Amino acid sequence: MKMNLDFNVGWCLGATLALALAACGDDEGTATGTGTETETETEGGATSTGEPTTAGPETTGTMTDASGSETDGETMATTQGVTTGVGCEPPEIACDDLCVDPQNDPDHCGGCGVVCQPGESCLEGSCAALCDGSTPDLCDGDCTNTDTDPEHCGGCGNACQADEQCLGGACAALCDGGQQYCDGQCVDVGVDPQNCGGCGVMCEQSEQCLGGACAPLCDVGQEYCDGVCADVDVDPLNCGGCGLACALDEQCVDGLCAPVCPDGLDYCAMDCVDAQTDENHCGGCDMPCAQGQVCTGGSCGEPGILVIGSFGVVTPLQGAGYTVTQIDWPNALPLIDIDQFQIILLGRYYFNWPANMSPEIYAALDAYSQAGGNIVTEYDGISVFLSGYHPTFRELNGAPAPMGWFAGEVGSGWNLASGTPVNQTLPNDPLFDNVNDPFSAGGATQFFMTVYNQDAAQLETLATYLGDGSQNFPAEELEGILRGRRCGGNILFANFDYQDDASNPGFGDFIPNLIKAVAGPTSDAVVDVCP
Repeated sequence: MKMNLDFNVGWCLGATLALALAACGDDEGTATGTGTETETETEGGATSTGEPTTAGPETTGTMTDASGSETDGETMATTQGVTTGVGCEPPEIACDDLCVDPQNDPDHCGGCGVVCQPGESCLEGSCAALCDGSTPDLCDGDCTNTDTDPEHCGGCGNACQADEQCLGGACAALCDGGQQYCDGQCVDVGVDPQNCGGCGVMCEQSEQCLGGACAPLCDVGQEYCDGVCADVDVDPLNCGGCGLACALDEQCVDGLCAPVCPDGLDYCAMDCVDAQTDENHCGGCDMPCAQGQVCTGGSCGEPGILVIGSFGVVTPLQGAGYTVTQIDWPNALPLIDIDQFQIILLGRYYFNWPANMSPEIYAALDAYSQAGGNIVTEYDGISVFLSGYHPTFRELNGAPAPMGWFAGEVGSGWNLASGTPVNQTLPNDPLFDNVNDPFSAGGATQFFMTVYNQDAAQLETLATYLGDGSQNFPAEELEGILRGRRCGGNILFANFDYQDDASNPGFGDFIPNLIKAVAGPTSDAVVDVCP
C-alpha cells in the first residue's frame, strides 16, 4: 500500500542520517530528520560495526511519513478479510468502502455481499420474508398481524385459548357469529343501540339500532322501512315485512296481501264477507256468533223465524224456544225481509207454481239472500234454487225457470218405503245434536227429491239416503241434506218432507237443529256464491 511504502522510505533515510551523525562522534544522542534531538534506545539495533540487526527497529508513538506528516501506526493495522476502516464502529463493518450493519442490511445480510432476494428483508443477520400491509409482523417465518392472530396475539408465540379471539393484540372471549367483542362482552352490533354498527357507537334515546345503523324508534307494531315507520300488518308497500309490496289491486290484511273487497265487504279468513250479516265475522273479522244466533246489523242475536208453506215444523220450533211466524205463499211477499226475519223455512210450492213462485217472490228471495238472509227448504223447496231440472222431476208442467244460485239439477220427487233411514255424513255438525244415526220417521221420510250434477265446492253433503234401485232413485247413496253459502248467509236443502212423527221422538229434535245448522258456519270446503 502507498502509506506503507512511504513509511519504509522515510525510515531508511532517517536511519542513514542517524548513522552518519553517530560517526561524527556524537555520543550524547541522535537527531531526527527535522534536526530535533530525541533520545533513542536500541536493543540489538546495531552491531559493533554499526550495522542494524535483522529484526529491525520496533516503532512506537508518532511516526513521520515521507511528506513529514505524523501518523498513528495503530490506524494502519489490517485484519484478515474485513477492514474496520475509518468511522465504522461495531456492529458495523466495512463493505465496498461503506460502513454497514450486517444484522439488517439486505445487501450485506450476515456478511459482505450476502444479498437478500426481492420480497425479503434482513432480520438479525438472516434473510426473511418482507412483511407489510395487513400482516406486518414476522413470526416463525410467516407474515402475520399480532393485533389479530390468536397464535401470536400481541407478540410471536403468544397463543390465545381455544375459546378466545385476538383483538387489538389482546386475547378476548370468542363471540358467536354476527357478534363483536365490545367493552368486555359479546354484542350484536346490528341491533345493539350501545354499539350500533361497531363498538361504542351509541344511538340516541329516540332511536333504535337496525342493521347496524341508528334509526327512529317506531311505535309498537311498526317496523322501520326505508326511512319511515310502517305498520307491516296493513301497509301495502311493506306487507308482512319491509319491502314486501302488494299488487295494485291488493290490500294488506294481517301482514298478507289479499284482494280488495267490494264496498261494504271486509276481508276475513281469506274471503270477502259482510260483517253485518256473517255469523263467523259479525261486526268484524273472527267475531263469531254463538250457536243458534244470527248476525243482524253486525250484532249477534236470537233469530226471527218465518215459515212459508211448510207443515209440521212450528210446534217443535216453538218447543225449542224460538219465536216463529207462519204464513202461506199468497201472503208471504211483504214478510220476506231480513230486518224482520233472519231465517226463512219454505217449501210446498209446486202445487201452484204461478201463484206461489211469482216473479215478485223470486226477486224478494234473491234480495233477501244477497242481504245475508238464511234459508231452509224441505222436500220440493230445493227446486228453484239449482241451475236446472232433471228429466225425472215430476212437476215440470208449469215449473218456472230456476234461479240458478247453485250448480246442479233437481229430479224425481216420489216416495220411498216408509221409514227410509237418513244417514249422517257429518256427525259433529249441530244439525245432528240428539238425533239418532241413522234416523227415520214413518211417513215423515217417504217423499224424497234427488239431486244430480251438483258442485261439491258449492254444496256440502250433510246426510244421504239409499235409493231403492228404481228409475227415480238409483241404488246408491243419494244426497239427503245439502248446505251452501250465498252472500254471507247459509242455504240448507233437506230433500225430503220433515213433518213430525211421534213414532220417532229423535226426529222431532231434528227440526230445531235446522236453525242451528243454518245459522252456524259452513265448512272450509264450500265457497260463497254471492254474485
